[in-house]
Amino acid sequence: MRFNTSIIFITLSTVSFVSSAFDLPSMATPGSMWGDVRFPSSEQREDEENLILEGAIEQGIDVLKISENTPITAFVSLNYTLDSEKFDYNNKTKFGFGFKLRHFVSNNIVIDIGAKYELDHRLESNNDLDGFQGFTNWFGSWSPELWQYSDDRVSFPLSYPGFTWGGLRYPGSQDKEEEYDLILEGALEQGIDWFSVESAIFNTFFKLKYVVDNQDLPWNNSVTYGAGSKIKIPIANSGIIQFGAQFNQDKRLISGRVENDVIFFLNWSFWWDPGVDILAK
Repeated sequence: MRFNTSIIFITLSTVSFVSSAFDLPSMATPGSMWGDVRFPSSEQREDEENLILEGAIEQGIDVLKISENTPITAFVSLNYTLDSEKFDYNNKTKFGFGFKLRHFVSNNIVIDIGAKYELDHRLESNNDLDGFQGFTNWFGSWSPELWQYSDDRVSFPLSYPGFTWGGLRYPGSQDKEEEYDLILEGALEQGIDWFSVESAIFNTFFKLKYVVDNQDLPWNNSVTYGAGSKIKIPIANSGIIQFGAQFNQDKRLISGRVENDVIFFLNWSFWWDPGVDILAK
């Protein structure tokens, strides 16, 4: 890949600059990773026999604090996608580095805005794409207990966990078709944790996903409704593994095409922040 030398040089230069400009031992170092295996990969007819793996890992350094709840973070990230049908758009790696301002509205709500330089390598065509991308993202979660027995403090259901995330980015990607595309996408999930056996939790959920853009590209304008069940396995206080099945209905807003399917999945997410206590100081 022709970007390797540049990636190493820029990454080392950034780390060197940050190390010399800031007292890193006192700075937070937030990081996260997630992954997802699905079969089929989507509700579309083209994907009915397609197994897909996708995920990402990101490591950041909070280089400056605007306020107690608003740091500026330098970060590097790696996204990957692989599938069994060898579609070019589903077999790629993306390396990115940039800066973002994160604002913690509460312990469960965060909004960030930033920009990154992205290097996109297509594994099948061996094509390389690169360019800058601006973005803003948001995430929120909740898990209320509506009823609880007073004798042993064990509730049934256990809780009603939910979350929402969204993102706005420009351009949509480094693809030629999306170089002037502004994309908004996100999701909302509401679930019920019914009971647990050891550390495994049985959950049922409803999910809504959406994506729209300003170029009216068919693949970037859709709404997907889903409902299913899953087993959740928390890992300490810093991760979770989930597997299950869901029924999805996907509607393409431009073409009006509607398709349904049952999708089986295994996903995981982990997060870490050895210096997160600095935000509280």
